[in-house]
Amino acid sequence: MFKRVAILLLLGLVLSPVLAVQAQSAFDAAAALGAGISDGDLYVFTPTEAINLTQDGQGSFRQIEWRGNILAYSRTNADGILNLWLSVNGAAPIMLLDNIDPLYPFSFTADGLLVFAQDTRVETEAPFMTEVFTIAMEADAEPQPLTQIDTTIAVSPGCGGGSPIPTDWQYWTEAGFAGKHRILALTPYGLVYTLDCVGERTALLDLDTQETVELGENFGNVRLSPDRSHLLGLIYDHAQAELGPKLATLDLSTQQLQTYDTDVLADQVAWSSTGEDIYYTVRNALDEALPMTAEEQEIVNRSFGSQGENFGFPVYMVQIHRFNLSSNDDATLYTAPESAASIGRLFATHLHTLVFSQIPNLQDWIAALTAERFDLSSPTDSTALQLETVPVTALILDLETSELSTVGTNVNLFTPRS
Repeated sequence: MFKRVAILLLLGLVLSPVLAVQAQSAFDAAAALGAGISDGDLYVFTPTEAINLTQDGQGSFRQIEWRGNILAYSRTNADGILNLWLSVNGAAPIMLLDNIDPLYPFSFTADGLLVFAQDTRVETEAPFMTEVFTIAMEADAEPQPLTQIDTTIAVSPGCGGGSPIPTDWQYWTEAGFAGKHRILALTPYGLVYTLDCVGERTALLDLDTQETVELGENFGNVRLSPDRSHLLGLIYDHAQAELGPKLATLDLSTQQLQTYDTDVLADQVAWSSTGEDIYYTVRNALDEALPMTAEEQEIVNRSFGSQGENFGFPVYMVQIHRFNLSSNDDATLYTAPESAASIGRLFATHLHTLVFSQIPNLQDWIAALTAERFDLSSPTDSTALQLETVPVTALILDLETSELSTVGTNVNLFTPRS
């Protein structure tokens, strides 16, 4: 049984809507189109089949990345330790690293090494330092020390926060905690890394001088350009929070920041393959609430302790825009139906294709709550049931034809093969 995953079209290749599901631990890497998580397992998708690579349904995946025919992913084990796994040329996955730092994502260098952080600190007082290593992506490779980064701001006092709403859980899984991802990437100008816990500040460490500078002010949620020379991200001005985040790029060679005026507020960002255009998503709450029946409204009010005033959930405007960095031309490429709450992941796989994940709003969750399918007073016990009401859908947008195609529903962390 395919476990609710159906693939229709990916990267311009027409696929059968009913795919064979293979339970095996190896695959044809050259034929792989991407990988994602469904029902607690890692699937590799090809034009004709979906291959269950892990076969245990235990979940706990954190990150998926491709580099050509190399698939790397991180996953927390039963003891809560984050390990990094590797499949090279379709071979069965091997555990390359254990106990990597969950605060920072791993990444690839320009020459094919893997960069990762490992929390080995013994300090009980600031500053708190985290070790950064590189490692070749092959069995029996040994980590090579690269540098240390000061993570004091990130670990003290910590992230905090949370949400009782499953659309937020899915959004944060797809995009990063509170909708902002972190970075750890090696560039010709040094090591770029997220300075704080919530992904709103970014730093550059010069490997020659070991000096660290903050890049911009509250410049976060950043993406590295294809040539590793610039960052694309958002500026979060908390003194003017009502204005929302502002789109910006930063030249790593000069550390100069350039801001841009967009038609609407940006949420997630991605570079085009050429670096001339960028893409951004929109997640704007409208001045209207999801419609509810009288019974649903009563159940929601009671569940959230609302007395005398109806408790509501906003309808969102969810879009994808293309923005030209030279002309500042801002074009709307996609507008989601009102049933959508957000876009989590966004990839420009080549010049004419966008891959993204879309999270639905709470319509089905409200209906399930009213039908007493789960108990909000026991959120840990009901997490899986609540998430089932807001399944993530991976989508493909053809920029030449504007055709929208579904990769699959109930697919988290979908990552196309680069």
